Amino acid sequence: MGLAKLQFVQQVVPPVTWHDIQEQETTADGAFVYQGNAGTAKVKGVELELTAHPVQYLTAQLAGSWQEAFLSSGADQQIVVPATATTPAVTAYDLNPTLGRTGDAIPSVPRTQADFGLNYTRPIPNLSGWDGTVAVTSRSA
Repeated sequence: MGLAKLQFVQQVVPPVTWHDIQEQETTADGAFVYQGNAGTAKVKGVELELTAHPVQYLTAQLAGSWQEAFLSSGADQQIVVPATATTPAVTAYDLNPTLGRTGDAIPSVPRTQADFGLNYTRPIPNLSGWDGTVAVTSRSA
């Protein structure tokens, strides 16, 4: 039996602000899809990683993350037509309600993710410098 080794990594990622993030958007009538500027977004979260070598040649890995990704300035704050003395300002969201508003989650960014893997790698007898590997990995988002 090999020597057991355990490694634990925790990372708190400082909040990141993105400007003019590119997102898939839809025209107001739903007829066309295009890439457009979705506004400003903030992302914050935590990552955890655990690696263990319980026996010789075997590595087990467990990782996970939690993140909050949202628009901090969406289409409801993008002024398209300025206000006048008699009319209110018109926002991009007023013209196209399919666009994201401030506080909406960023599409395709999972709130949680998890990963688990086992890897068995050992030298192949009589083949100097060659290793054989069997690996299993599972991911969820």
